[in-house]
Amino acid sequence: MKEKKTHIVFMIILAAMLIIAPSQPGAASFLEPGGKIGQGDALPPFRTIDLSGEEVDMADHIGRKVILLDFWSIYCAPCVKEMPVLIELYNKYNKKGLEVFGISLDSHFNARRLTKFVEGYKEQIPYPIIHDARSEIRRMYGVSTLPTTIIIDPDGKVRLFHIGFIEEDEQLINEYIGQLMSAGETEPTSSTLSH
Repeated sequence: MKEKKTHIVFMIILAAMLIIAPSQPGAASFLEPGGKIGQGDALPPFRTIDLSGEEVDMADHIGRKVILLDFWSIYCAPCVKEMPVLIELYNKYNKKGLEVFGISLDSHFNARRLTKFVEGYKEQIPYPIIHDARSEIRRMYGVSTLPTTIIIDPDGKVRLFHIGFIEEDEQLINEYIGQLMSAGETEPTSSTLSH
Protein backbone atom coordinates (compact mmCIF):
# COMPACT_ATOMS: atom_id res chain seq x y z
CA MET A 1 0.00 0.00 0.00
CA LYS A 2 2.81 2.38 0.93
CA GLU A 3 4.59 1.60 -2.38
CA LYS A 4 1.45 2.46 -4.33
CA LYS A 5 1.10 5.82 -2.55
CA THR A 6 4.77 6.60 -3.15
CA HIS A 7 4.37 5.72 -6.83
CA ILE A 8 1.31 7.96 -7.16
CA VAL A 9 3.07 10.88 -5.44
CA PHE A 10 6.10 10.39 -7.70
CA MET A 11 3.92 10.42 -10.83
CA ILE A 12 2.15 13.60 -9.70
CA ILE A 13 5.47 15.33 -9.04
CA LEU A 14 6.86 14.15 -12.40
CA ALA A 15 3.78 15.41 -14.26
CA ALA A 16 3.99 18.77 -12.49
CA MET A 17 7.68 19.10 -13.36
CA LEU A 18 6.99 18.44 -17.02
CA ILE A 19 4.36 21.14 -17.10
CA ILE A 20 6.17 23.68 -14.92
CA ALA A 21 9.71 23.23 -16.28
CA PRO A 22 9.45 24.42 -19.88
CA SER A 23 12.24 23.96 -22.37
CA GLN A 24 12.08 27.67 -23.23
CA PRO A 25 10.94 30.75 -21.29
CA GLY A 26 7.23 31.37 -21.65
CA ALA A 27 6.47 27.81 -22.75
CA ALA A 28 4.86 24.75 -21.23
CA SER A 29 6.48 21.55 -22.46
CA PHE A 30 4.49 18.41 -21.89
CA LEU A 31 3.72 16.91 -25.28
CA GLU A 32 5.58 14.17 -27.09
CA PRO A 33 7.07 15.35 -30.37
CA GLY A 34 5.58 14.46 -33.72
CA GLY A 35 6.80 15.14 -37.24
CA LYS A 36 8.57 18.44 -37.69
CA ILE A 37 8.13 21.34 -40.06
CA GLY A 38 10.44 24.30 -40.06
CA GLN A 39 11.12 27.61 -41.71
CA GLY A 40 10.94 27.33 -45.49
CA ASP A 41 8.92 24.09 -45.49
CA ALA A 42 5.61 23.84 -47.32
CA LEU A 43 2.73 23.58 -44.86
CA PRO A 44 0.77 20.35 -45.35
CA PRO A 45 -3.00 20.97 -45.29
CA PHE A 46 -5.54 19.52 -42.89
CA ARG A 47 -9.32 19.42 -42.84
CA THR A 48 -11.41 19.54 -39.68
CA ILE A 49 -14.40 21.18 -38.01
CA ASP A 50 -14.04 24.24 -35.76
CA LEU A 51 -15.90 24.85 -32.50
CA SER A 52 -18.76 26.61 -34.30
CA GLY A 53 -19.32 23.55 -36.51
CA GLU A 54 -17.81 25.10 -39.66
CA GLU A 55 -15.48 23.07 -41.84
CA VAL A 56 -11.90 24.32 -41.96
CA ASP A 57 -9.99 23.11 -45.01
CA MET A 58 -6.49 24.50 -44.81
CA ALA A 59 -6.03 23.76 -48.54
CA ASP A 60 -8.46 26.65 -49.16
CA HIS A 61 -6.02 29.05 -47.46
CA ILE A 62 -2.50 27.71 -48.09
CA GLY A 63 -0.85 29.49 -51.00
CA ARG A 64 -3.48 32.22 -51.03
CA LYS A 65 -3.24 34.06 -47.72
CA VAL A 66 -0.96 34.77 -44.79
CA ILE A 67 -1.85 32.22 -42.09
CA LEU A 68 -1.10 32.22 -38.38
CA LEU A 69 -1.63 28.96 -36.50
CA ASP A 70 -1.65 29.21 -32.71
CA PHE A 71 -1.34 25.94 -30.75
CA TRP A 72 -2.54 26.51 -27.20
CA SER A 73 -4.28 25.13 -24.10
CA ILE A 74 -6.62 26.57 -21.49
CA TYR A 75 -4.12 25.76 -18.72
CA CYS A 76 -1.10 27.26 -20.49
CA ALA A 77 -0.61 30.75 -19.01
CA PRO A 78 1.66 31.99 -21.84
CA CYS A 79 -0.94 30.75 -24.35
CA VAL A 80 -3.70 32.79 -22.75
CA LYS A 81 -1.33 35.79 -22.46
CA GLU A 82 -0.69 35.61 -26.23
CA MET A 83 -4.39 35.68 -27.17
CA PRO A 84 -4.89 39.48 -27.08
CA VAL A 85 -1.93 39.86 -29.48
CA LEU A 86 -3.55 37.42 -31.91
CA ILE A 87 -6.95 39.08 -31.59
CA GLU A 88 -5.36 42.46 -32.36
CA LEU A 89 -3.52 41.06 -35.40
CA TYR A 90 -6.69 39.40 -36.68
CA ASN A 91 -8.71 42.60 -36.28
CA LYS A 92 -6.02 44.69 -37.98
CA TYR A 93 -5.21 42.40 -40.93
CA ASN A 94 -8.05 39.95 -41.55
CA LYS A 95 -9.74 42.10 -44.18
CA LYS A 96 -6.34 42.38 -45.92
CA GLY A 97 -5.91 38.59 -46.12
CA LEU A 98 -4.63 37.32 -42.77
CA GLU A 99 -6.22 34.14 -41.43
CA VAL A 100 -5.70 33.14 -37.80
CA PHE A 101 -6.62 29.71 -36.43
CA GLY A 102 -6.41 28.83 -32.75
CA ILE A 103 -5.74 25.12 -32.30
CA SER A 104 -6.55 23.95 -28.78
CA LEU A 105 -4.78 20.83 -27.56
CA ASP A 106 -7.06 20.38 -24.56
CA SER A 107 -7.63 16.65 -24.95
CA HIS A 108 -9.05 16.34 -21.44
CA PHE A 109 -11.95 18.71 -22.25
CA ASN A 110 -14.89 18.17 -24.52
CA ALA A 111 -15.81 20.78 -27.12
CA ARG A 112 -18.56 22.20 -24.89
CA ARG A 113 -16.08 23.01 -22.09
CA LEU A 114 -13.68 24.58 -24.58
CA THR A 115 -16.50 26.64 -26.11
CA LYS A 116 -17.43 27.86 -22.63
CA PHE A 117 -13.85 29.07 -22.09
CA VAL A 118 -13.72 30.81 -25.49
CA GLU A 119 -17.10 32.50 -24.99
CA GLY A 120 -16.13 33.58 -21.47
CA TYR A 121 -12.73 34.99 -22.44
CA LYS A 122 -12.27 38.67 -21.57
CA GLU A 123 -12.21 39.66 -25.26
CA GLN A 124 -14.19 38.22 -28.13
CA ILE A 125 -12.00 35.75 -30.04
CA PRO A 126 -12.93 36.52 -33.66
CA TYR A 127 -10.94 33.78 -35.37
CA PRO A 128 -11.85 30.08 -35.61
CA ILE A 129 -10.90 27.78 -32.75
CA ILE A 130 -10.16 24.16 -33.60
CA HIS A 131 -10.25 21.46 -30.94
CA ASP A 132 -7.39 19.08 -31.78
CA ALA A 133 -8.37 16.65 -29.02
CA ARG A 134 -6.60 13.70 -30.70
CA SER A 135 -3.47 15.76 -31.44
CA GLU A 136 -3.60 14.88 -35.13
CA ILE A 137 -2.72 18.39 -36.33
CA ARG A 138 -0.17 18.85 -33.55
CA ARG A 139 1.66 15.67 -34.56
CA MET A 140 1.48 16.54 -38.27
CA TYR A 141 3.32 19.81 -37.61
CA GLY A 142 5.67 18.56 -34.88
CA VAL A 143 4.34 20.76 -32.11
CA SER A 144 5.64 19.60 -28.73
CA THR A 145 5.59 22.77 -26.61
CA LEU A 146 2.89 25.34 -25.93
CA PRO A 147 2.28 27.88 -27.13
CA THR A 148 3.61 27.33 -30.62
CA THR A 149 2.96 29.95 -33.28
CA ILE A 150 3.41 29.07 -36.94
CA ILE A 151 3.27 31.81 -39.59
CA ILE A 152 2.82 30.80 -43.22
CA ASP A 153 3.40 33.15 -46.15
CA PRO A 154 1.09 33.54 -49.19
CA ASP A 155 3.22 30.96 -51.04
CA GLY A 156 2.34 28.33 -48.44
CA LYS A 157 5.82 28.28 -46.87
CA VAL A 158 6.50 28.37 -43.14
CA ARG A 159 8.13 31.70 -42.32
CA LEU A 160 8.15 31.31 -38.52
CA PHE A 161 7.90 28.30 -36.21
CA HIS A 162 8.03 29.96 -32.80
CA ILE A 163 7.87 28.23 -29.42
CA GLY A 164 6.72 30.00 -26.28
CA PHE A 165 5.43 33.48 -25.61
CA ILE A 166 7.04 36.18 -23.52
CA GLU A 167 6.40 39.91 -23.74
CA GLU A 168 9.19 40.46 -26.30
CA ASP A 169 7.60 37.93 -28.68
CA GLU A 170 4.73 40.31 -29.41
CA GLN A 171 7.14 42.48 -31.42
CA LEU A 172 8.54 39.47 -33.30
CA ILE A 173 5.09 38.17 -34.29
CA ASN A 174 3.89 41.67 -35.25
CA GLU A 175 7.01 42.19 -37.36
CA TYR A 176 6.53 38.96 -39.29
CA ILE A 177 2.84 39.54 -39.92
CA GLY A 178 3.30 43.23 -40.74
CA GLN A 179 6.00 42.54 -43.31
CA LEU A 180 4.13 39.64 -44.89
CA MET A 181 1.00 41.77 -45.17
CA SER A 182 2.88 44.64 -46.78
CA ALA A 183 3.28 44.80 -50.53
CA GLY A 184 7.05 44.16 -50.39
CA GLU A 185 6.87 40.89 -48.42
CA THR A 186 10.51 41.11 -47.39
CA GLU A 187 12.07 38.76 -44.87
CA PRO A 188 11.91 40.24 -41.36
CA THR A 189 15.26 41.64 -40.22
CA SER A 190 14.94 41.04 -36.50
CA SER A 191 18.02 39.69 -34.77
CA THR A 192 15.79 37.20 -32.98
CA LEU A 193 15.10 34.99 -36.01
CA SER A 194 16.66 31.93 -34.39
CA HIS A 195 13.25 30.76 -33.17
